[in-house]
Amino acid sequence: MRDLKFSIVDYDVADSRHKESFGALNREWLERYFRVEDQDAEAFADPKGKILDKGGVILMALLGETSVCTGSLFTLEDGMYEIAKMAVTKKAQGRGIGEQLLLALIACAREKGARKLFMVSNTSLETAIRLYRRHGFTDSKETHHAHYERGNITQRAM
Repeated sequence: MRDLKFSIVDYDVADSRHKESFGALNREWLERYFRVEDQDAEAFADPKGKILDKGGVILMALLGETSVCTGSLFTLEDGMYEIAKMAVTKKAQGRGIGEQLLLALIACAREKGARKLFMVSNTSLETAIRLYRRHGFTDSKETHHAHYERGNITQRAM
């Protein structure tokens, strides 16, 4: 099952399917585990303005023409970034797609010269936490999770 052919592409602001999928994939994930918070809804309504225009990145993983995974890199301040809005549709989980997208986001952060890279999560998401730790994220006492109601752990790499 892990040998599925998928591609990771940059979010295309001219492709309305990307905007629709970015919101839909994240809503599916958030509604399964938590709830959509106001700042989530704002990012889904305007990913270009809330993420891309501020120096961030959004990636989409496609199986054929279907978006099955997404994630973004938010610019927090000079040299500091947050990986956020990562979601894999339930039917594509467990196939390594989310891990490859995470690695692509980490590579984007390095290309941008990131000195600090954060990820806000929740300790109930044990599989995700293990994935992040496998790729260099460690628990951080820095409290960059206060902006999410669901966030109770901040992890840092770099």
